[in-house]
Amino acid sequence: KLKNLVAIVDCNELGQTGATAHGQNIEVYADRFRAFGWHTDIVDGHNINEILNALSAAKNFEQPSVILARTIKGKGLLEVEGKNGFHGKTIAPEKVEAAILEISKGMEAELEAPAKIVVSNRKKTESKCINLQAPDFDRNISTREAFGLSLARLGKINDK
Repeated sequence: KLKNLVAIVDCNELGQTGATAHGQNIEVYADRFRAFGWHTDIVDGHNINEILNALSAAKNFEQPSVILARTIKGKGLLEVEGKNGFHGKTIAPEKVEAAILEISKGMEAELEAPAKIVVSNRKKTESKCINLQAPDFDRNISTREAFGLSLARLGKINDK
């Protein structure tokens, strides 16, 4: 069982190069997770208290949980908020202080340290060196596709 698995998915409508397939229709993502047996919780991803409450509630379910956080990319910086074309780009140095002030509003939350930290007595597994040569690609591919292909190759040679 994976009852202690919690994923947080940032649903901000924009990908690296444009709008995502389902935009802000967050129920599409929720339905997909539910189809695989996940408990789903939809929150305002800019509200730290909603996120903390969802994380706390996730402990009460017997299946993995996903927190779908509805967000706006670049929130708090009007020049980029909700706009395409700014993925991975830095903020101009003269605008950093104002951006930090704006995005920090409403982010205060009281956090409690856990009463007890549990260390699992998991059995150690032996590691082995895997000689994985870089594939020869006859075309340019995205990092995501190269990563997926590499994972598939690892899966074929790893007996665990």
